[in-house]
Amino acid sequence: MPKKNKKAKNKNKNTMPTISLPAVGIIGNVVFSKKEAWAYYKIGSVPYDFLTNMGRARLANDIMIAFSGLSSRAGKNVDLHILVTNTPFNVDSWEEQMYKIHDDWNGRGNRLETFDNYMRKQTRALKRKNYKKKVVYLGVKLFTRGTVSFDDINMLDFGFADAFEAFKKGISSVFSMPDEEITGVERSRANKDEYEVNRAIYGSTLRGTRLTSEELLLIMKKILYPAMPSPYLEVNHEERIGLNDIVLETGAIIEDHRRFLKIKQMVGNEEREGYRATLSFSKFPSDAMREPGGIDPFMYLPTMMGLPFTMSARLTLMPVETMKKDLQKKKLENEDELKNLAGSGQRVSSSVISTQYDIDKLDHELNSESLPWVSGNYRMTIETPTQELLATAVQEMKQEYAKNDTILTWTSGDQLELLIEEMPGGELQVGDFAQLTNLAMIGVSGFCYGGSVGDPIDEKLVLSRRK
Repeated sequence: MPKKNKKAKNKNKNTMPTISLPAVGIIGNVVFSKKEAWAYYKIGSVPYDFLTNMGRARLANDIMIAFSGLSSRAGKNVDLHILVTNTPFNVDSWEEQMYKIHDDWNGRGNRLETFDNYMRKQTRALKRKNYKKKVVYLGVKLFTRGTVSFDDINMLDFGFADAFEAFKKGISSVFSMPDEEITGVERSRANKDEYEVNRAIYGSTLRGTRLTSEELLLIMKKILYPAMPSPYLEVNHEERIGLNDIVLETGAIIEDHRRFLKIKQMVGNEEREGYRATLSFSKFPSDAMREPGGIDPFMYLPTMMGLPFTMSARLTLMPVETMKKDLQKKKLENEDELKNLAGSGQRVSSSVISTQYDIDKLDHELNSESLPWVSGNYRMTIETPTQELLATAVQEMKQEYAKNDTILTWTSGDQLELLIEEMPGGELQVGDFAQLTNLAMIGVSGFCYGGSVGDPIDEKLVLSRRK
């Protein structure tokens, strides 16, 4: 949490805000906030650059199937948090590893001059671009804290009287449970729900593996060290991390400049500062969100540009049946409005006609498609060491996306909320740019497409193509 009681010394006289990070405790890979419990996983990435068009299409389809399985297993709306970030990459270590793999396969005396030339050029290019390795995390909301889990109330086992008593106790706990206290009942419920989620994620194309509590705390810490190296954790933690540990590790001095945040940190004995601005995707191409095609996946494009970035998304998977119920309600409301207009002799407005057209179109889509739908808010956070570089990077990214008919919007006054939204365990803070799409949006987003460097499978492909 930010340090208080100091005044920012800048010409805008920005005050240093006091923010409360969402997480109050971490147990294993489950983050407990004041309101919710979330499970987090590290997602396997794929060397996108080496895939054929057929391979890219198959990958997108497999991702859609994986998320569909996650939704169908739950049988209800599922809230998700996608976080795509980058970590420093040791180029020298990668070069040494590449040569070791080559020598293990071919023998040290069989190196080709073309391979050596390639390695020298690749190493120089990576160092020149300050290459960062892409890492993907997926969060799944397990439950809202304080709610009653009806899965734990089996009337056939307990009888109606006992089940009703358990229900009353659950209701009373909603009003008495402190925010920071994680009860044994909550831990048991989280373990049970997380086990089912893990089965769906680990066994799918996502190849998700559980994060440790230390990894989750480091992710939170890194968010508060924009464009600067984040130190390791200051204390040794076990599987359970409490609120005091989180407060200790996430200190920062934050200046809110409305369109960006300036964050000061002590790195060793040196005071460093970094700048971050979060932009929202407010428009996507209407016809071209398909892969393969002429448009690069929107969550993959910054990787190709070599720009330090964080992509985040807050999503809700909605089963088709849920969508059909909501659409039926909207259809009846629109029909009533049409009847009222006709009965009064008024002219039917173009907005009512447009709404009816959209309803009919969506109704057709829902009847022909069994995959869940997605309501999503998608963000990009850019980090730089200076304010001048930040403004330049934002404009470059906006222009690059505009070439693909995708609009990035830089909002004002909500940068603190967007930082909290990005944190593991957080929730949607700004819903102004929600996009309602089918599941193909995630499949072609590029969130789990890796770069062509650093991953063992990538290295084998590089070697096989360059020998």
